[in-house]
Amino acid sequence: MNKDAPAVPGAEHSGAAGPRPEEPRPENPAPRLAALADQLDRRATGVAIFDASGRLRHANASLRRFLAGRDPEVAAVPDPDGTLLLPDGRTVVARRIPLDAGAWAILVPAPQTDVDFLRSVLDCLDTTIVAYDADDRYLFGNAAYHRRYPHLPPDEQLIGRTFEEMLRQTIAAGSFADAQAKHDPEAYVARRVAEFRANQPAMSEWMTASGNWEKVRVIRTPSGVRLSVRTRITEVKRVYEELRRTKERLEAEMAVRNSFVRRLGHEFRTPLSAVLGYAEMISDEVLGALETPKYRDYAALIHHSGQHLLDLVADLARGVEEPSAPLRDEAIDLARLLGREMTVVAPMAQAAGIQLALNLADTPAHLRGDARMVRQMVLNLLSNGVRFGRQGTVSMSVRHRADGGIAIAVTDHGVGIAPDVLARLGEPFYRGPASPDRPAGTGLGLGVVKELIALHQGRLVITSRLGEGTTAILEFPPERTVTAPG
Repeated sequence: MNKDAPAVPGAEHSGAAGPRPEEPRPENPAPRLAALADQLDRRATGVAIFDASGRLRHANASLRRFLAGRDPEVAAVPDPDGTLLLPDGRTVVARRIPLDAGAWAILVPAPQTDVDFLRSVLDCLDTTIVAYDADDRYLFGNAAYHRRYPHLPPDEQLIGRTFEEMLRQTIAAGSFADAQAKHDPEAYVARRVAEFRANQPAMSEWMTASGNWEKVRVIRTPSGVRLSVRTRITEVKRVYEELRRTKERLEAEMAVRNSFVRRLGHEFRTPLSAVLGYAEMISDEVLGALETPKYRDYAALIHHSGQHLLDLVADLARGVEEPSAPLRDEAIDLARLLGREMTVVAPMAQAAGIQLALNLADTPAHLRGDARMVRQMVLNLLSNGVRFGRQGTVSMSVRHRADGGIAIAVTDHGVGIAPDVLARLGEPFYRGPASPDRPAGTGLGLGVVKELIALHQGRLVITSRLGEGTTAILEFPPERTVTAPG
């Protein structure tokens, strides 16, 4: 044997020779200490860990809270009898536990006043809360829990009992959570214990024997404590059921309404088509020349109004089949459109002794939008101006706004609108108070205008003063202004 060769432990017994095996390097304790510190910070119990030399290695968050900013290396060391004085004058009994390699730890339970405070908070809740430890043993139940199970004794007599024992005591008292507990209690206990240990179901709903609905949620804390939180949801269930029945009723009513609209559209089309046909015949003088040329204009006006009504009927029917049909964007010559609609309203204005005036912008205004909807908005505003205005003038004007948009304004010089009524105009079916000077409307016109202008990304602005009149303005955004076609 080579005398210079290093001795190998055990070689003299085995006869083996060889190089000395490399000793394992010491493990870096920093990651383990960090993981341990993270776990300790989750505990309600205060914990301080000291090494063999008495140097503090870690004090968890609960202990630092108990000590209220004092140095835990000094303030966490209890008296020889285990008493630890806290900064607020309270005392707790701390435990000293030896660890490996001469290290030791101090465990400081939460002060009783903190426990009492937490219990008082939980006892104020209507939700039942019960806690079990990692071994399925009872820890705590709030006041609502004991009201839910009045047959159970106080917590002092329940602490330490297993979940299975609690179930059996409940069954023995005749408090059945479901039918299985009554007819096959053993199967019920086995099922509930298996669900509890597996944390399943994490959330469930059921109806109690008294007809109340409850939601139960199981929560597992990082320390292994299992919380069962039970909330009564009878009222919520009742509201959901009412909503479900309301939804079904509305769907049935919608089906009836849609059927009515389809039949109405069919009934309107036939006579309207006849009106349009005869109006064209008169306008084109099919059966001979008209002695009074004005009749030709009236026939054209009848055709225009009938076509507008026919378009409305078609849109109603289309809305039943396609509720979200897109706008029919097209370039609209506002001068031509507004002039035609002024002619439509002219007979109504003449009968009311009102003159109509149209003021166009110096620069021709062309709008990108749905022409039928724009006509509808203008007709509604003009007819309102004629209906609610006094003898005088109802004017309609078009101007280019500073931001590049277009504004169409209808102004009357009628009785005006009170501020409280003005604030609600445009609400569906809202009608302001009727008076000899101001007849009640249907409550639909302005509501329709607001919906149609909103589809064009614009808005309806109404200003009014009692005794002076009202101005209604359709404001279209700049992106709907188009260059006049060449």
